[in-house]
Amino acid sequence: HHHHHHHHHHHHYHYHYHHHHHHQVMEKVSAVSGFVKPEVHSSASFPPSLFSAYALLWNSEFDASVEELQKDVELLRQKRKAISGSKGKGGGRGGSVEGKDGKTVRGFIWVLSALTEVYFWQYVHNETDAYRERLESILEEMLKEATLLYEENKPSSAIVSFFSADVSPELEEAHYALYQEGAVALSFYYLAYSLFLFRRQNPVRGAFNFRKSWTYFAESRKTLNVQKEKDYAIVPMMEGLIAFGHGLFHFVISLIPPSLRTLATVIGFEADRENAYVELQRCVNSGCLKSNEAALVLFGLRKYFLEEQEKAHETLKLMEAVYPRSVLVIYASAFMHRFDGKIEISIDLWERLLDIVDFSPQMQGTTRYQMGYCYFLLQDWVKAASAHEDFLKVPLGETGPRFRPYTAIQLGFSYYMLGREEEVEKLFQRIPEWFRENQSYDSFALSMSKRWLSKKRFDAAEALVFLCATSLEARQFKQTLATASALSKYIESRGREYPDDLLPVGGSRVYDESQHQSYVAAFMYHRGAALAGLEEFQAATECLKNVAALEWSIAPEDKHLIPYSYAVLAEVAMEIVRFLLNSYPSSLLLRTRTYTISLSIPLSLHPTLSLSV
Repeated sequence: HHHHHHHHHHHHYHYHYHHHHHHQVMEKVSAVSGFVKPEVHSSASFPPSLFSAYALLWNSEFDASVEELQKDVELLRQKRKAISGSKGKGGGRGGSVEGKDGKTVRGFIWVLSALTEVYFWQYVHNETDAYRERLESILEEMLKEATLLYEENKPSSAIVSFFSADVSPELEEAHYALYQEGAVALSFYYLAYSLFLFRRQNPVRGAFNFRKSWTYFAESRKTLNVQKEKDYAIVPMMEGLIAFGHGLFHFVISLIPPSLRTLATVIGFEADRENAYVELQRCVNSGCLKSNEAALVLFGLRKYFLEEQEKAHETLKLMEAVYPRSVLVIYASAFMHRFDGKIEISIDLWERLLDIVDFSPQMQGTTRYQMGYCYFLLQDWVKAASAHEDFLKVPLGETGPRFRPYTAIQLGFSYYMLGREEEVEKLFQRIPEWFRENQSYDSFALSMSKRWLSKKRFDAAEALVFLCATSLEARQFKQTLATASALSKYIESRGREYPDDLLPVGGSRVYDESQHQSYVAAFMYHRGAALAGLEEFQAATECLKNVAALEWSIAPEDKHLIPYSYAVLAEVAMEIVRFLLNSYPSSLLLRTRTYTISLSIPLSLHPTLSLSV
């Protein structure tokens, strides 16, 4: 949820990459398992129930998925007790390798890991104490088992505790494989636990566990290298899971802006988006249990960070065909269409989701919010109001305060557009009780509602700015231009003073220079961004350069217009560079190391926006 006025996703942030490696086109996938290939991986460590449970999970059949795993969990738990019982104390608890024991322990861990995942999704859909406790207890069990496997088979400790000096090579290799699985299982445990903490609004502990997850993924990667050196057999499932971890982390960390990179060095590496691409592709091709997730992350990478729109759409279409009921896939698709300005398609997808999540009042509420948001972007005030009213009827316990302040703003504005002003006040008075610190949507909602409550109405200029922002976000560029020109006429006619009917309660006629300049800046920004959307680059640039000049004369709460204008200018610059690169022989461009585009936008507008070509 970024800050309101402005998710403009102009030409999506294309970064121009020249890929040196060939992208394998994804093979057609089987309907049951998507990209996962049970036939490659099924074994004693990865029982068949694992694969059928994943297929059910990806089609939102949560209870059936749990049932599928439950049988194996009980069975394996019994076997597990028998092993640790018979060994007495001393070595071997971690599943000494002889006989079936190693496989039992491993099977147990992966079934636990799958159960953790299903429980996590059930908890996300219904944040009840019962679901939370169940998730926490399975996480605990997973940690215990994974730690045991890892500690007892670590090359140094394993050799000391089990054997005299002369260990047979086969045994050493088998132990090494168990140690590797322990490390991978721990990586996934810490990843799951960090997601759980983020969901519980505990970012500090979340980040700490996220970091731990990375250290185990890094260690797992080293084990693969050792296996290659020593000519040990490599377990394809592990190779895929390790690639997933590397791809995911490189991608996530690469999203952190350079100004916060110190955070990334704390995680312990420099992110490399190119590398993320290769690793995720490797995971998808491996057909391991995480290849569906890898395909979705790859979709995001291709769609928003690389110029591979068609490939991105292909991946998503494939996922939609295979998992018509996957909440994750429908979510991704609905957001993508909304960002692309295909709001009607987005609404259809949210409608479809409503039917699927009938087991979760919480998800139904969230889905209604998303539908309301879409109708609001379409400026269909009646439908927006009714969807947002439905959302606010969901008990606070089900969703927590998230979305509510901004819902109230959209609902209040819809009432205002429908001439139902009298309903706005009691709605806006509730915003402070839902307000969350450091949530930009909430801050926007709070300040907008305060301005309204002081005057008991929207200033016409403020309403027009909000309409500009709405149509820009919906990528309705012509409509944005029309609204912007209405705003401009209104500002002109009004001059710099408040007309009598817009006096703040008890205020005097004020000469409010900074407020006036803010409206001028808002007009320039929305007009410029819309022109950029229509690819009128020259006119867009002229317009947006004016916003920067107003930096010191506009009201503090409207300062966001400055960086937003720079961002659009930078995107325009990138479009032009791309045009030049495509139109002229590269030799010509290579002669001039850095150059200024003829529009006189220096390519380094600002340290954070510098662009090397």
